[in-house]
Amino acid sequence: MESIKQLILSNVIIIAISGIAYILDFITGFSKAVANKNVKSTKLRQSVVKGVSYFSFIIMTICLQLIFPVNFELFGKNVDVFIYIGNLYIIFTEFISIRENGKEFLKAPAIDNFMKKTQETINNTEIKK
Repeated sequence: MESIKQLILSNVIIIAISGIAYILDFITGFSKAVANKNVKSTKLRQSVVKGVSYFSFIIMTICLQLIFPVNFELFGKNVDVFIYIGNLYIIFTEFISIRENGKEFLKAPAIDNFMKKTQETINNTEIKK
């Protein structure tokens, strides 16, 4: 039990970044749905299932690290291979999703109209000297 606690504490930063990436993806996805007027409970449930799946995946990487203690040194720090690779996968996947949500959010009719009106205002405003 102590070794599990040590593994989690020694990798708390990468695990926290994975959690933050998941939360940011949830926020951007929900914002996109609101902007597109397409909020559905099934999508929200899928996000919860994804979060539970990520949590299970992180637990699995911790178990693999306990069974196969493979480490390497990176920037003077001992890195647990399975935990880092698993969390980097989550972070990479979530940031791709955040990027896609952001692109679709900016194409939403309400946001698009706001951007067009702002651009028209800028174009029609005279610069006074």
